[in-house]
Amino acid sequence: GKTESTKIVMLYLTTLGSHNTPGEGAKEGAVSLGMMEKVMKSNPILEAFGNAKTLRNDNSSRFGKFIELGFSRSGALQGAKVDVYLLEKVRLGSHSSGERNYHIFYQLLRGCTAEQHKLYRFKDGATNGLELSNFFRFTGQGGAPRMRKGSDEVEYKTTLESMLVLGWSEDTVDRVLKLVAGILHLGQMKFEKGEDKGGEVAIVSTTDILQDVADL
Repeated sequence: GKTESTKIVMLYLTTLGSHNTPGEGAKEGAVSLGMMEKVMKSNPILEAFGNAKTLRNDNSSRFGKFIELGFSRSGALQGAKVDVYLLEKVRLGSHSSGERNYHIFYQLLRGCTAEQHKLYRFKDGATNGLELSNFFRFTGQGGAPRMRKGSDEVEYKTTLESMLVLGWSEDTVDRVLKLVAGILHLGQMKFEKGEDKGGEVAIVSTTDILQDVADL
């Protein structure tokens, strides 16, 4: 498919352009890798937040991306720029049976540590025996199927590693994951009908969930 073909072409071009590219030090706290490795490490992040399992494809791109690679006159790889567009936002709230939401939600729910469970307010005891991925509305509509190849737990580690390699601070990674967790909790909120100044209004009935979202 397009996703795998793009990765193969990128690997080919970056390999050609890396022979003269000196290794560059990454930002403080990041892993030191050459430019080629950094460019390739952007793929797991883009796929985690922009790809999803459909009935025909376990890793279907649900967005468009334009990747621009920069080379010097001698052919050495200098850097890359990625523009993304047309993200399938409707998938956040609804997806068909047998399909999934974006990978990052399942990676976080299945791959995070016990400490992160508490930090992101994932209350396993409140799921009535359901796996978290089936419990949350935004991830359980399609049955939260697992991938035919690989696992969400392993991919979660790969995504985190890529974030650090590209120079994301641990604080930035934590804030991004809190946003992901907050979106999951938003899908659990419920409303009831009320009245205000003679008119009907929607009132949040799950104030505990609303508080979790606000804290995140």
